[in-house]
Amino acid sequence: YHETDDINIAGAYRPDEAVDIYDRLGDGYHIGNAIPGEWYEYTVNVESAGEYIMNTYLASIQGGGKFRVKVGEIESDTLTAPSTLSALNTDTVSAIINLNAGEQIMRFTVISLPLFNIDKIVFESLNGVEVRESDNLLFTVYQNQDGELIILNDSNPSILLLQIYNITGSMVYSLTNPDIDLKISTTGMPSGIYIIQALSDKQKICRKIIINQR
Repeated sequence: YHETDDINIAGAYRPDEAVDIYDRLGDGYHIGNAIPGEWYEYTVNVESAGEYIMNTYLASIQGGGKFRVKVGEIESDTLTAPSTLSALNTDTVSAIINLNAGEQIMRFTVISLPLFNIDKIVFESLNGVEVRESDNLLFTVYQNQDGELIILNDSNPSILLLQIYNITGSMVYSLTNPDIDLKISTTGMPSGIYIIQALSDKQKICRKIIINQR
């Protein structure tokens, strides 16, 4: 790990280590006072290579702090901590990451404030999940007259994770458990082709859309 000071302020766990570790509601611990530039490393074993959903459990009163996760040589996009209006109650930030097999180092790097607390990271394998690019759609998407993306969930099961990627493969939007009818601002998205990816518990479906900025 890399810490900006040598004191475990909370001292709830590993008090002789510099990382600030707090008790979390009596059922575990979390890392607090995550300052930009700090990082934490863990040894992980990826049993099989492939796509995984990376679910990061965070708590933040204000939200908006930035972080990245790197496993071996594979690094996530820069992700944003949600506002949970609490330093203890968590919400998840999810991303799809392609991992190599074997034992490797996972590094969590804090990029920017506001402060957030880190509970845990859970990886779910997408191996065996059906991927479709057909007319049997999980959702309908179009751009309205105001330039917003309108996404309508057409079927059951519902969408668990919705992500938007630009043509270079960089993720520009991610939302866990979106509403059935979703309206997304395209502010900051240049005109061009985008990939919208929706994941249910049984399948992953990709759609292409052209976003036009008026």
